[in-house]
Amino acid sequence: MPPRLPHPDPGRPDTAGPLRYIWWLVRCQPWRVLRGSLVGTAWMVGLSVRPFLVARAVDDGLRAGDTRALLGWVAAIVAAGAVLAWLGHHEAPDHDVHPRGRQRPLGGRAAAAARPGRRGAAPPARRR
Repeated sequence: MPPRLPHPDPGRPDTAGPLRYIWWLVRCQPWRVLRGSLVGTAWMVGLSVRPFLVARAVDDGLRAGDTRALLGWVAAIVAAGAVLAWLGHHEAPDHDVHPRGRQRPLGGRAAAAARPGRRGAAPPARRR
């Protein structure tokens, strides 16, 4: 499903602290967080399975002299690399662009509400 940009108004963020703000973001988009967790887990499993596949290719194919087993393990290594490439190319931009789209209206709203002469969340300067 293609994203709807700009995002609908997410409401007023909980700015009582950084953890409350992150929890507010999670509550605004629980399916995106779940999907990101699943994709991240699949990515890490994919990274950890390739050394195992290489070890099996060496043990079953090269040391045993079995060309058929070696080709099978090489095909598994290529397939694992293709899946990781697809995950990285297809899913990673989605988890990069959407948070930016969600943050921009909030940052603009905070900048518009700031007092004149004060920028961002910097504390006011102390007078000496």
